[in-house]
Amino acid sequence: ESSEIAEAKFWYGLPRFLYLLFKIYLLAVLVKIPIVLVYNFASLSRKLKFSSLFQSTFPQLIQLAMLGLIFYFFIAGWQAEKMRKAIVNQMDQIITKEATDSIETYEVTDDDSEAVLRTEDYEPVELSDDLPEQGILALNKRRSIFNFGSDEVAYFLFFKSSEAGEDVIHFARIEPNLLHLISQSTSILAGSRLLAYPYQPPIWESYLYRFGFWKQENRFRIFPFALRPQTTSNVISVPFERPDDSGLLSRANDFLMNPFRITIGRVIAPMMNDKLGSAGFFAFEILLIPALSFFSVTFAGYLLFLAFIYLLINLVVIRRMSKFGSEINQMIVQKFNQLKNGIREISTGNLDYKVRIEGEDEFVELAHHFNEMGDRLKSSIAEARDKERLQQELTIARNVQLGMLPRTLPHIPGYQLRAMLKTANEVGGDFYDVLKLNKNKYLFTIGDVSGKSTSAAFYMAQCISLIRYSQQFTNDPREIVLRLNKYFSDPLVDRQIFVTAIVGILDIRSHTIRFVRAGHNLPILVPGKKWAKIEQLQSKGLGLGLERVGKLFEENVEETPLELAANDMLVFYTDGLVEASRDALDNEGRPEDEKEFYGEERLLDMLDNLRGKRASEVHQSLTEDIQSFYGARSPVDDYTLLVIQKSDEPSD
Repeated sequence: ESSEIAEAKFWYGLPRFLYLLFKIYLLAVLVKIPIVLVYNFASLSRKLKFSSLFQSTFPQLIQLAMLGLIFYFFIAGWQAEKMRKAIVNQMDQIITKEATDSIETYEVTDDDSEAVLRTEDYEPVELSDDLPEQGILALNKRRSIFNFGSDEVAYFLFFKSSEAGEDVIHFARIEPNLLHLISQSTSILAGSRLLAYPYQPPIWESYLYRFGFWKQENRFRIFPFALRPQTTSNVISVPFERPDDSGLLSRANDFLMNPFRITIGRVIAPMMNDKLGSAGFFAFEILLIPALSFFSVTFAGYLLFLAFIYLLINLVVIRRMSKFGSEINQMIVQKFNQLKNGIREISTGNLDYKVRIEGEDEFVELAHHFNEMGDRLKSSIAEARDKERLQQELTIARNVQLGMLPRTLPHIPGYQLRAMLKTANEVGGDFYDVLKLNKNKYLFTIGDVSGKSTSAAFYMAQCISLIRYSQQFTNDPREIVLRLNKYFSDPLVDRQIFVTAIVGILDIRSHTIRFVRAGHNLPILVPGKKWAKIEQLQSKGLGLGLERVGKLFEENVEETPLELAANDMLVFYTDGLVEASRDALDNEGRPEDEKEFYGEERLLDMLDNLRGKRASEVHQSLTEDIQSFYGARSPVDDYTLLVIQKSDEPSD
């Protein structure tokens, strides 16, 4: 049965909910349509007028209404608190036997024996320990042959107290005499009558009672957010002015039908029925019924006088202020049109057009920035042309630089060679080369010029040209490095420039390599035998051009010989590979202040995992790994890789 009731409520509530949604949507559309029309089609002056309404007039009216409502709720809360204290005070007088004899009161001792409330005209009620500390008890009239079928109900106000170690429950019937005493003890600012009636709160209010400050369980609480009393037949009312025994108790009172009635203070109490089950709530309420006559001659004259004052103020002050506002709007529109004309001139290509606006407001500042914009635009166009020309020159320089690198590596029987170069900018300072000296010997080099961009590219071109030219004089790597250092130590060469390089000779007949390291990163030997250890080949050497005078460079030049076995691999690289960096990320993927570097350890781990692979596979894997490290970021430095591997298979 409960499921059927729930289903019925659902099917009843769903259409009502959809109907409310439709009304809200319709209201939103009705409000939005004029706003959209004004926004899209109205002129600037009309937009300013509507803007003034939404910025000043409407907010002021809403603020006035909210202040009036807050003031009303403040008065209602203040009067409700006064009424609550008057109710508590009256019950204290009943407890202390100071109450008047005109009030019907009862006492029940809540001991271990039977605790029953017995009255003359109403059904007895057996009280239990679950009875709240204070509240309202509704009793049905005792059945008899004279009132059979009567549903008359009486309401009793009850409080619990302790007397001589025993709990005593005090009852007072809610009737006009009790309400009159409460009204006499209640200080009010405005009010016509004091009402008492069973109260059924609306849905939104009932939810409010379930939690927090407004939770209604075992005590009387004020509720100031009430505007009108409920219309019910079980209303007990008394006037605040004076006691009048005639008509103090009213069923279906006429004043509740008055459309001007206002609730200005309400106290809510929990209500129990004769079975001691919850029966909802009971309300004590201060009712205000305005009694001002609109047809009296005195009041009508007063209204006419106020209307005259309003018209006078409207003609003298408000109209003048409106006219002043219109003048301001016209001035704004005029200055806006000047700026609009300036934009049109600029859009046609007249960058020398100037907007001239007088005054000291924001439009003057805007015109000044507009004129500066024209000048900067001319300058930006000129800079863009220069930049485009420079970009073209850098593109040409990049093509020249890449053209100096070998397009293809030479075919060396029994060996595999792979190389790659990536610049951070259009041009850079890294280089590599492999040259055939004779049938059995090949000259190879890899290097890095300090710095980036055009200056590094210029000295890179010089360095690689000198290395290629040196084979006409010598094939000794040490002699080549000494001559390069002599050139870069010349005073005519930029002192901020130096070069690190490795120059070596590969002899395919003896399968040996002799190389000289000039301050470059140590090459890495990856043995073909898996049990052999990967190692960095130690070799002394200073960078080219670091020592301008003296023999320190010559003393530290060391030629390192190396014999290659089958599948042995030499890996040469520039510092841009191991010094590649990116922002470090925390556990949640957010960037930190520190930098994360690619590092030699990661390079060695990669080479260890690639042992036994061909040079082409090693080259591809290392290239993909460094690109994965950078991700979508641009490289921070040039990086170059050169791999030489001895193989029993023909080179591919």
